[in-house]
Amino acid sequence: MFMSMAALAKAADNSIKNPVSKSLKYLFAAHYDYLEFRQIFQNYMPVYDDVVHFLPDDKFAIVEALHKIAKEYDLHETYSYFYIEYKYKNKVVMSIWTDNWWIEPHGEQKQWTRNIHVRLRGSSRPEYQKNVQSYGEEFVKYFFRHLNYCSCCNPDHVVGKKGIRQVLGKNARICSPELRGEIDNPTIEDLPYIRKYIDLRIKEILEQG
Repeated sequence: MFMSMAALAKAADNSIKNPVSKSLKYLFAAHYDYLEFRQIFQNYMPVYDDVVHFLPDDKFAIVEALHKIAKEYDLHETYSYFYIEYKYKNKVVMSIWTDNWWIEPHGEQKQWTRNIHVRLRGSSRPEYQKNVQSYGEEFVKYFFRHLNYCSCCNPDHVVGKKGIRQVLGKNARICSPELRGEIDNPTIEDLPYIRKYIDLRIKEILEQG
């Protein structure tokens, strides 16, 4: 076991000297963290099957559906360990974590489970909020339910009013200047809403040029 780990560590370090390409990030640290022993024999980059192969059937079906939706929009994907990022005109539209940790609320930590997490990028521009409202009251309710509210990740976000922003006329303490959709364990019912997020993001990208 120790010989295997040593070989993996050496191969991962060597990938710094010989990256997959000049334009792609090499994953020498992740290769070691995730025990990717293929790195010993090749300068390896994850592909779609690596990101989804361990999923149970129900979660795999959702990721497959999201992947097909991304293809419909001609989004370009890149892969990391348990992570897919989709871009339009080189701007991030959607990210999927297939092995995201979820912790019980209130810090009890009695049960840890893995889940799929989907992040849908938005914008900080007022025009983006107007476009959100144009999708109607039902989508606005969904949008607020899955807004990127701050979970006290940074003291600056929760001290005073610094992290509070106006979102569709309401105060919300969110975790970044841009508004995003954050969806844990999406189901088939979430897919029409996710399409609307993608439409909004692509419209935003095209409006900004």
